[in-house]
Amino acid sequence: MNQISGEDNTQSTKEDEEGLASFKFSNVFKGIFLFLLVVIVLGTISSFITNKNSDDFSKFENDYFSFEYPANWTEYDEALNIPTIKAGFVDQNNEVLFKDNVIIEVIDTPLLAPDARYIADKTVETMKLIEKENGLSDFKKNNFIEKNYSNYRAGILTAEYKISQTGATVVLTQYIIPIGNKSYVLSLSVSKQNYEKANETIIPKVVDSFLIKKPYGNTTSLEEKEAQEQKQQEEAQKEEISEDNQSVPSIEAQKKYYIQTTKPEVDAVLTEYDFVWESLWSKTFSGLSEGSIGFSDGIKNLKVAQKRYEKLYIKIQELPANELDDETKKKIGSFVVEIQDALTFRLEAIKQAKKMLEKEDLSSSKIEGIQTIVGDSDNYLYQALAYLTQVEQKFDIKR
Repeated sequence: MNQISGEDNTQSTKEDEEGLASFKFSNVFKGIFLFLLVVIVLGTISSFITNKNSDDFSKFENDYFSFEYPANWTEYDEALNIPTIKAGFVDQNNEVLFKDNVIIEVIDTPLLAPDARYIADKTVETMKLIEKENGLSDFKKNNFIEKNYSNYRAGILTAEYKISQTGATVVLTQYIIPIGNKSYVLSLSVSKQNYEKANETIIPKVVDSFLIKKPYGNTTSLEEKEAQEQKQQEEAQKEEISEDNQSVPSIEAQKKYYIQTTKPEVDAVLTEYDFVWESLWSKTFSGLSEGSIGFSDGIKNLKVAQKRYEKLYIKIQELPANELDDETKKKIGSFVVEIQDALTFRLEAIKQAKKMLEKEDLSSSKIEGIQTIVGDSDNYLYQALAYLTQVEQKFDIKR
């Protein structure tokens, strides 16, 4: 059996890469691909034919956002059983294999939402990997253009794919707007034979009409939020000016503070980080390889490792740096962020390993997939140590 470690760089098989990429990305964006389920349902259902003029537009509006859509498209609530989907309309009037539709998603992320281009690139990258298992094929990116929304950097992705069951080619237009910890995604899916006309009439109209009134789930409008942020920025600038007028601690004073206050906490974090891995993770897989422990004991070890890493993730947020200058504080802050990212990937590796042991599946493909996650964790750890080295070199501290 292959032993799992941070140093093993074995490449996973294509099958495992597909599954791993899908799993990792879905956790980061919490549902960015769920729109495909609704797109396929909306695109293939049949219903009554409306009598509204195809050139007219209606307006959907709630407390949080509004947009316009063709008046002869039908709202389809029954398909919207996914929490991230907030609205959906479908064209029941066309006779082609795919029925054009629009949906609105609001996706929460734990911290700040990634930028629009990153979301678009990851959407394309991951859909190419998982298209077959979702009944699609030939997914490809056609274009991405940046588009400002208010004071936020948004973007429009254009891609296309085929539906395997019917052979219909669909052109997807996604208007992606990251604001705070939310990503607003307006997805217009149009059959390719309708796309040329839709791109002249429907798509620009729907995209340009999309208006976010206030963050979804909040009671504060975007205008009020921007005013609050402007006030906070002004107050922060005043504080910076006030701080600049105060004397900056000497290097000797900062070094003393770092050695007495910050460094012991840093050392405790790194010690716990390594101890958990060596005593619980590495010994678990060494024991399984040697036959000295069973699957149930291995699962228990991993559960303990998970709890200790979760506590460490929180503890590191309290790393003291109050009496250091701004530049050093920023590097300490970067060290904290990188360590937390490393912990996030190690926790993901533990989660996948627990599933593997619960199924008693120690196949090479499963192990190699977990090794990839461990490798990602190590990369973040190396970056964290690089920031720490910069801080300690400033104070002439050698490890």
